[in-house]
Amino acid sequence: MAGRRTDGMPGWLVAAARTVRSSGRLSAASHRAVEGIQGNRAVVGVATRVLRQGGGVPVILLKSGSGLAGVEHPERLPVVIVDAAGVPVEGIAALLAQVAELQEQTQGFRPVLLLSVPAFAEVRAYGWPVELVVNEADWDFEQDWADHVTLRLAMMQTRYQAWATVAVVDGELAAGGVRLLRSLEFYRPWEASPT
Repeated sequence: MAGRRTDGMPGWLVAAARTVRSSGRLSAASHRAVEGIQGNRAVVGVATRVLRQGGGVPVILLKSGSGLAGVEHPERLPVVIVDAAGVPVEGIAALLAQVAELQEQTQGFRPVLLLSVPAFAEVRAYGWPVELVVNEADWDFEQDWADHVTLRLAMMQTRYQAWATVAVVDGELAAGGVRLLRSLEFYRPWEASPT
């Protein structure tokens, strides 16, 4: 398709981004604008759909977390849901530290956490998005709690265009999830050369 680069981005958009990055004032203004909209789900949803131009890696406007400070194109890194529903409040700090360590080591993913305990301040310290479900002990509805969590995970997969969901077992990331997250250290499809 004419006017598109190998990563699928339209040429006019690349030129506009280059202009903004080369101007200190425009760059600072664009950073303030992006930071202002990242917490607004409606704006993020619309912007993500508008910027998805077909081909290439989708751009997902989502806070990346402090572990990705200085990483080029963090908006293109895979979003990974960490299913921590059922982890007790006393196990949250260790789990967050494990996710943060993997994110800093690999600089290859952006976590979104699903919790069943209100640990917003703890997660906010890392700069990650978090969603909350009712704790299983407080669940008093006809629907099975596990079914509710499964539906919530499906909604999150769609909302965040998540690449994967990593389970938490006994307060730690499942071994398979750790392997998957480590493999993302070198996952940069937008850098791949065309074949």
